[in-house]
Amino acid sequence: MPTPWRKGPPPCKGWWNASVQRNKTVRRWWNGHVWSRPARIGTPDEVCARIKRMADHGMNPDVVEWRGLTDAEVRRRAP
Repeated sequence: MPTPWRKGPPPCKGWWNASVQRNKTVRRWWNGHVWSRPARIGTPDEVCARIKRMADHGMNPDVVEWRGLTDAEVRRRAP
């Protein structure tokens, strides 16, 4: 079961269910510093590859909420 929605940076780089409105169909890439622009589930891979490189510098990382790991995985990956 995925974690509840959380604020702040996720514990590792990757695609996350991340949204400002807890939208379960939106994914964003976290590069360790900023979120990418949003991509919806079902977006073609080649489009997602472009979106992954499009950092959303105007988006305050503290506004985006994310989920996707179990609580045990979050604790294991935390610094």
